[in-house]
Amino acid sequence: MNLLFSQGSNAQNDFRSYIYDQPIELLKGFTLRYKAANVLLKNRDVKELLRYDDRALAGFTTGQTLDVMGGIVGFGGGFMVGWAVGGYLAVPKSNRYGQRTSSSAQMDWTVLGIGGGLIAASAILSALGRYAKIDAIETYNSKFKSARVNTQAPQVIFAEEGIGIGIRF
Repeated sequence: MNLLFSQGSNAQNDFRSYIYDQPIELLKGFTLRYKAANVLLKNRDVKELLRYDDRALAGFTTGQTLDVMGGIVGFGGGFMVGWAVGGYLAVPKSNRYGQRTSSSAQMDWTVLGIGGGLIAASAILSALGRYAKIDAIETYNSKFKSARVNTQAPQVIFAEEGIGIGIRF
């Protein structure tokens, strides 16, 4: 059940309208996480928030597509590297008397190289997807930043108790 955007009581509808008026905060780590109004959002929640901003929604969808493509390509590359290394390690290097034979295992360097190239390509695709999603969130948040422009100059103030100095924006 989607807690954030489910149909329900007036309290949920009030919260829903409140969250549409909030910028999306990016929590960067191994994966991107999203937060709005102190609520962690899932990808489908973010897409729901972005649906009225066509440019941001297109960028976020592109980022998701690149992420999925990177995962698929990376899986194939990892399989190929594992196949080459596993094939090398699985073939016995000696016969049953402990003597080395002339048919000892050979590393399949072609498969290993192609797999390594696919892994590198998946890292690039995933990075492009991450940047596309960050750009989409920044595009969405730009409407909030322009509304919050502070036109006052900073002022240096002294505390009334005489204990410190502060800056008021």
